[in-house]
Amino acid sequence: MSFPRSLGRFLFVIWQSGGGTQPELGLARLIAARGHAVHVLAPEIHRARVEAAGCEWVAMPPECEFDPSKGRALEDQWEEFLKPTLWGLRIPEALLDAAEMHRPDVVVIDQQLRSTLSAAERIGVKQVTFAHTAYRFHGSFRSDWAEEDAAMTNEARAQLGLESISLHGRPVSIELMDRADSVLVAMLPEFDPWEEPLDNVVHVGPLFEEDVSELAWESPWPSDDGEPLVVVSLSSMYMHQEDLLARIFRALDGLSARVLLLTGTEFDAREVDVPSQVVARKCVPHLVVLPHADLLITHGGMGTIMAAFACAVPLVCIPLGRDQDGNCARVEELGAGVGLPQDANAATIRDATVRTLEASDIRDAAARMAGVVASYGGGVRAVTELEGLL
Repeated sequence: MSFPRSLGRFLFVIWQSGGGTQPELGLARLIAARGHAVHVLAPEIHRARVEAAGCEWVAMPPECEFDPSKGRALEDQWEEFLKPTLWGLRIPEALLDAAEMHRPDVVVIDQQLRSTLSAAERIGVKQVTFAHTAYRFHGSFRSDWAEEDAAMTNEARAQLGLESISLHGRPVSIELMDRADSVLVAMLPEFDPWEEPLDNVVHVGPLFEEDVSELAWESPWPSDDGEPLVVVSLSSMYMHQEDLLARIFRALDGLSARVLLLTGTEFDAREVDVPSQVVARKCVPHLVVLPHADLLITHGGMGTIMAAFACAVPLVCIPLGRDQDGNCARVEELGAGVGLPQDANAATIRDATVRTLEASDIRDAAARMAGVVASYGGGVRAVTELEGLL
């Protein structure tokens, strides 16, 4: 990629969204590496990650921090955390203050932050909506939810001195995207078909938080161990995954395979009975370990799926909630893995695991997806789009 024609100032807004955090931080890292000034408005829990990406951290108000003592999962804190975060005024006010201080040329905001996206309209600079869920999730219109969503969004907009939005038969997420200068979708269009794409929507391919070019996988198994490597990764967040993990462990019991469990930072392996054949690690970047894997068993988070695609690894997907049902279904539609229902029992999971390990057609489909991911140049399209707004 050539040097940028001019250097700009970018302000990113990130919250504790789990799978949405990694790709947006990945984009911030790439922009900072190009020499631009990048500030990231984020919770303190993300400060080290922001700084590791080469960006300057801007503190969100302490009230915006997720407090697990009030409920470990996001869904446990609808009134306490989710509503104030997505529709409240604290993050929008912090954005306006940060914009006044740092004078960005471009603001990049997570698609789910309804009131913050609205507040960006007052700044008067280029606005980018960062999308990390598939259209089949955020683009589906359910009149009951759309009306509640619109009411909460318009209440915030009124307090911000902005006119109300009308739905026009579309969900609030699409209405707000339509107001942005650009919508960057951090996935493949092959995975994420839109019924009626907006003119400002650009699929930029997967984006990954870490630069793993100098990282190596330190396997806990002997180098001559030829058993297939099965990686189990069920969200970087807590999602009440204990029961699903127990079923996966029963499914893998006695299977001739090496099994690596990645728990994420919000779940401790000591909370479940980990079989002796399973090696547990808190965090290993997917792009470091998956090139060595034969299969990934996952909840179907978007970032995890995109990492598997990048590394040509077949998937067994078992959703825990949120957007994951649709993600798992799409993996199966593309032939790159098997999607199972949320309540799949151990026998069903074992059958899918054995079948996927042995299926050459699934391996071929996974390899095709790796080729598609590679064609996006590791974030080149996203960087080009952002620099084009300067």
